[in-house]
Amino acid sequence: MNYSEVINPDNWIGGFYELSIEFHPVGDNKRLNDALVSLQKSKFFNGIWKERQDFQTHSISLPIKIEDDSVNHFYGTLFIPDGNTLPCAITIIRIDGESDWLDISITTSNIRADISL
Repeated sequence: MNYSEVINPDNWIGGFYELSIEFHPVGDNKRLNDALVSLQKSKFFNGIWKERQDFQTHSISLPIKIEDDSVNHFYGTLFIPDGNTLPCAITIIRIDGESDWLDISITTSNIRADISL
């Protein structure tokens, strides 16, 4: 995967396949940041960039501050076991009085017929 593929807006349109992890009760910043650290350390993941243009350059500093009723949006890439790499979005959602969520999303425009998920 190269820079032009990650920043190309056409690779970020359409629907998404998402993995959503719920953290309850709401408000545990350490637990969410521990999840982000684990994601960064995973051999299947690269990044946590604030902007797509930061691809392979400026990873965010952890821990991050998570405000009440907020959405924090980041980017990365996922390494698929068949050797392919897919750009992904990482979203931290905090809904006060409910739950915190960590979502990892892959756009359907990046799922090709030759990739078996």
